[in-house]
Amino acid sequence: MKALVYYGTQDMRVSEIEDPQVKEGEVLIKVEACGICGSDVHGYLGITGRRIPPMVMGHEFTGTVSALGEGIEDVSLGDRVVVYPARFCGRCDFCKVGLTNLCINRTIFGVMNVNGAMAEYVSVPKENILKLPENIDFVKGTFLEPLSVAYRAVKTAGDILNRNILIVGAGTIGLLILQIVRLGGARTVVITDINDARLEIARRLGVNLTLNPDREDIKASISESIPDGIDLAFEAVGSESTVNQA
Repeated sequence: MKALVYYGTQDMRVSEIEDPQVKEGEVLIKVEACGICGSDVHGYLGITGRRIPPMVMGHEFTGTVSALGEGIEDVSLGDRVVVYPARFCGRCDFCKVGLTNLCINRTIFGVMNVNGAMAEYVSVPKENILKLPENIDFVKGTFLEPLSVAYRAVKTAGDILNRNILIVGAGTIGLLILQIVRLGGARTVVITDINDARLEIARRLGVNLTLNPDREDIKASISESIPDGIDLAFEAVGSESTVNQA
């Protein structure tokens, strides 16, 4: 099959690789759409050790079921699915209490040396697929993985009703958090980013205030616009400077 193989820093090429083998308890997914995570970009640029070449990236993906391994009963060929990208063991203490994201034996499709979905096919455990509703197309379905990240962040923060919210970073996660907190009844939402195009998207999504720290004093601007101050801050970039800003 064809796959976009990562061979090293800034070296990705479409190559022919072996088709994945469908093991017992697995389903073969024909990839229909795959998102590009910021971590994939970091891998391509060589600024993370979490992509070990040669390998195939891609962990935000949807597809159709094209083959079934032994023991699969409640999945049908042609089912439209989205994939939870973390393969978990089901046996460790974390898995036994439902915290599969903390599985001590977990691997993630498209991370380290585990091939992911920038390919024609991926074989995944049946437990890792969810059927995609008919009203969600394959491309939009790739957002379910980052959406789950944003949703968990907001859920962990607790009650957001009538609270003043700061979101640092208007990338995919930050913009998804913006939409969730607005739906949750936040009083005022401020978002910061150094990319004006992203801030424009945030304005279209209904943010109350956008700030660019390259041009504006964040603390002074917030103090002037929101005398009560910020109740909750979400950091959605992952750098030291943005953590300090939050």
